[in-house]
Amino acid sequence: MAALNACYPSSARISSVSLKSKVLQTPCFIFPTSKGTIPHLTPDNINDNEVPIVYFGLEDSLDLLEKSPIFTVDGEIDKWVAGTPSQSILIAPRRSIPLPSVSAGPQNIEILTSSGLRKLTNEVYVKAITKLRPEIAIALNDNPSNVPGVKRKPKMTERSITWTNELLSSLQNNELTEKVKVFFPVPNVETSYLTPLIERFRESDYKQHITGLACYGDLQSIPSDLSIYPKLFLRPLLTPLAILQSIHQGADIIMADLVNQASDSGIAFTFTFPAPVENLLNRKLELAWDMWNNRFATDLSPLQPGCSCNTCQSYSRAYVHHLLQARELVGWIMVQQHNIHVFHNFFAGIRDSIKAGNFLRDTEIFEKIYSPNFPRTTGLGPRKRGYQMDLTDVQPKENKPSWVQLKSETNDAETSHTTKKKESIQGFQESELPEMDTTVSNFADNYAALSDNQSVSELEEDLFAELDDIDDTAYRESRLQSLKEEFERVSIAKEKGHMQYLTVESEREVMDITTTSKRVVIHFFHPDFRRCKIMDSHLEKISKNHWETKFIRIEAANAPFLALKLGLKVLPVILCYVDAKLVSKLIGFTDLGNNDDFDTPVLEFWLLKWAAIEKLKENNSSGKKSIMGFKDTKNESEDSDFE
Repeated sequence: MAALNACYPSSARISSVSLKSKVLQTPCFIFPTSKGTIPHLTPDNINDNEVPIVYFGLEDSLDLLEKSPIFTVDGEIDKWVAGTPSQSILIAPRRSIPLPSVSAGPQNIEILTSSGLRKLTNEVYVKAITKLRPEIAIALNDNPSNVPGVKRKPKMTERSITWTNELLSSLQNNELTEKVKVFFPVPNVETSYLTPLIERFRESDYKQHITGLACYGDLQSIPSDLSIYPKLFLRPLLTPLAILQSIHQGADIIMADLVNQASDSGIAFTFTFPAPVENLLNRKLELAWDMWNNRFATDLSPLQPGCSCNTCQSYSRAYVHHLLQARELVGWIMVQQHNIHVFHNFFAGIRDSIKAGNFLRDTEIFEKIYSPNFPRTTGLGPRKRGYQMDLTDVQPKENKPSWVQLKSETNDAETSHTTKKKESIQGFQESELPEMDTTVSNFADNYAALSDNQSVSELEEDLFAELDDIDDTAYRESRLQSLKEEFERVSIAKEKGHMQYLTVESEREVMDITTTSKRVVIHFFHPDFRRCKIMDSHLEKISKNHWETKFIRIEAANAPFLALKLGLKVLPVILCYVDAKLVSKLIGFTDLGNNDDFDTPVLEFWLLKWAAIEKLKENNSSGKKSIMGFKDTKNESEDSDFE
């Protein structure tokens, strides 16, 4: 930081942004939200003065694009957020830290909604801004999360001009230019690509209607003659020193992503600006405390001595530590309230320092006194927020359960009594009386194997015949109830297309299926690949025997996002989902002996290993099992894949 100060004069400044309801004094911060809600907080515990403006990523609410409720239900944006009446709202196309998107076109960008990828056109986005009427709107822009290619960069700048012009034109036609302030998006590209964009911006007729610049790239690439516009810096800044450096380079409004990340981790801020000079010769101070650390278990002091936030005025470090250890959500609420208060005072101190002409000196002192990074958290975060389906490889759960099942002596005694009672029914030994799960499973398999024109009455006759020998009425009724429930499960599964090997055409269908079926096996194929055809033949056989699993196939070319996200480079690929979580991935025939003539049971066993199917099942041609688990000998002459 000191070297940077020596090379460049500071661009830090005091400015303001006039909105309809208030005047924002800058430098300031804008708070990222989840569908307009500040994480951990409700309107009754938000201080309006400390969070005057929030960021709303529109892709969070566009599952159905223009058919989404945010379009079809009356009301402006304040009706859709859990904020306070005096809070201002900024709408942007994507989240403050967006998930990767794949492509963009002359009239649209790709957004990732809770139900999958969508093409958001500028027409739909302009319609949303016109309807919702936020106080600030960033024009639609093509700013991919990954590094754009050489051919895409000039298109990004062209789209910024075109889409901003269309937004301003619509606002003028609806007489909303005074109500909705527009920030012009400056893409994250090199200066050589920005130069023609800046020239066109200077020559445009609508530049007088632009309130500020939304900067996705290097602040120093913005020409000095455009410094009249407030600059909203949209890169995530995760340390106070990074924020100070950005303000030094000319940022007026900063995204407060680090507040949410710190609060999620149980990190409580302790820094101030200007820094306490009396500590200049001592060791570096911590930027924050990890409130999970056991050293705070008996510490009755406030999170930050002298802090006037509600948490510090009313509660101790020990109490907040206890709440986090107990996984009590109030703990994260307290940390979030405190961190927002500290962050608000941090920016107030920055403004005072700039007014006094001491910003560079105060920044150098801050760098010398405080550690450069936050402490590493030793605890767990709160329950995860968000709506994206997990498309990553299987990972251990980040948050372990905070409870375990206790086994008391009473429970052990009851279990023992139940076992003895079961063994004593009609003198049967345990080995002679099949378990409930086996009976139910065999019934389900036999019922699922029936064709549409076959009757279930034969199965019912077999069932009652085999249960007649058991005199225990309660046991028999319990088994009949379980069979009824399993009958319903099989019926629902067959209605959903189970026991078929289906071809789907879009990623949307894949995502819908993985989130609505408990077990799903997906084959990514290429129609001309021989091994894909071999895999198809095996999966088609398996699908007919496993009613509990949905088997589908999709051509890899029709799933570009999934192929990119999952790194699919070799086909065929099999993905196994259980409860909407990816549990395993099979690439080629690697785990099947790596030869083309493997037997179907080899693939079936691999699926069983990852719980993609419930159990190994005999081929239907080998004859059905009896309800109680014994093989029907009517078709014993036919071969089974398992014999």
